[in-house]
Formats: sequence, C-alpha cells, structure tokens
Amino acid sequence: MSDTSLVAGDPIARALSWISTRGVEVRSWPPPTPDGPAELTDVGPPSATEPIRPVLYLVEAGMEPPICGDLEDWVRIPIDVGELTARADRLIAWARDLGTVSTRIDDDDLLWVGDEMVVLSPLEARLMRTLIESMGMLVLREDLMVAVWPGGPPSDPRALDNRVKAVRARIDGLPLCVHTVHGRGLVLEHTAR
Repeated sequence: MSDTSLVAGDPIARALSWISTRGVEVRSWPPPTPDGPAELTDVGPPSATEPIRPVLYLVEAGMEPPICGDLEDWVRIPIDVGELTARADRLIAWARDLGTVSTRIDDDDLLWVGDEMVVLSPLEARLMRTLIESMGMLVLREDLMVAVWPGGPPSDPRALDNRVKAVRARIDGLPLCVHTVHGRGLVLEHTAR
C-alpha cells in the first residue's frame, strides 16, 4: 500500500494491529500483482479448504471497491480510524452470529476465539495448537503426547489428562469444547453459546 506507510505510534497502525489480533484479515485492494495493475473482479467465496475468516479490504483512493461476499467489507484510503474499527467490529459480530469465529493461538501462547482471548501455558498452547489444526477430528493420545512433550513423555501417566483438565477450565465460557473419545484421543469443536 503506497499511501499507507504506517509507523508504530500511528493510530491507524495500532487499529490495524488490533483488528488483526481479533481475527479479521486486512488486505489491500486492488491486490498487488507482479505484472502491473490488478484486474478488478468479484472477490468470490473462499475455497473449501480455506477457513472462513472476516476480511476487511483497504481500497486505494480512486479505485473501484471489490464486490464483497459474506464476512467481507471495505474502507477507503485515506482511512478514518473510527470507520475502520466500526467496520471491523461489524465483521466480528457478523462472524459470531454465523458461528464462524476464527480460532488460533498467537506467538505469545494466547488463544484467540474471535475477539476473545485466553492466556495459555506453553504446554496448553502446544496441546491446543494440535487440536485446532485438526478441528472437528479425532486426535490420538499418542499424537497429542508427542506434540505436547516433543522430548519424550513425562513419567506421570495422567499428565495429558491433567493438561486437558486445565485447558477445559481455561476455555470455559468460550464457544469451544474438548471432547474425550475414551481410550483413543480428543476432538475439539466449536459450540453454540
């Protein structure tokens, strides 16, 4: 984005950073291309393998905005911080209403479910990363043990069960549930509130 070189103390940079941590993807419009100006086209729905995530487009001055689909919106450059945050808040609320909240763990071991955040220990973060990568699918106990303790399992045979208990307590109140498949492993699912 040529017009929007941002510095750390800039209120727009802070707003964009905060919006990103809340699960909204921020993209330039038109998208940069190596061969010259981008063609203006319908953005279109995400692929079947791509997670549904709110997208906020920053539209260059004088350019036609994209034709937005579900969970997409745009704001024109120069950016008004109030409009930027209002549109991001609307996208987040819309995603929550549709039950398509973004679930991820950042580099600081913070679990983000939409715009809600929970602090995890490093062991809990490794456990949840593994479950999030296989959302809705069974993850075997053996695979979880390797993910949580890559240097080898602890001597306590209940160590994994204790970590799962701690994670369940931390995510209480979030639209997530860790199910136990007795003797086999765990399944992480989004739940309705």
